[in-house]
Amino acid sequence: MFALPFCFYKLWQKNQSQLSKDDLKWYSIVIGFSLVVIGIIDIFYVFYDVIPNSSESNKLEATANLTTALVTAISVLCAGIGYFYTKRQDKIQEIHAEGEWCRRLFDLEGQGEYKISDLMQLASLIDIVSKKAKH
Repeated sequence: MFALPFCFYKLWQKNQSQLSKDDLKWYSIVIGFSLVVIGIIDIFYVFYDVIPNSSESNKLEATANLTTALVTAISVLCAGIGYFYTKRQDKIQEIHAEGEWCRRLFDLEGQGEYKISDLMQLASLIDIVSKKAKH
């Protein structure tokens, strides 16, 4: 709910041509989760009678129900955003790890003579377990 205006502002700041696919995907995920949270809050309003009545006890109960609904919705939103952000960071980490691997291999190839430590470093770069066996 609170992230929705922020996402629209960020999209407004950038030109459509400057956004990458990852940015568009990230913004659409955040906007989608924000809409889900707004829907969850609306459902709590309808089913838990959060709309305050005139009596004092009903107002306190309605406030407690609203607080529970908001905490639940925010928790779901944060968990969802955290999950997709972690997936995105894992992809970025894999790209950086491969770049580091290539640089280290290039440095080893540039040496004229190899020492035992260089060969051990080369052996550490070789992944003997295939990707199919890992999963």
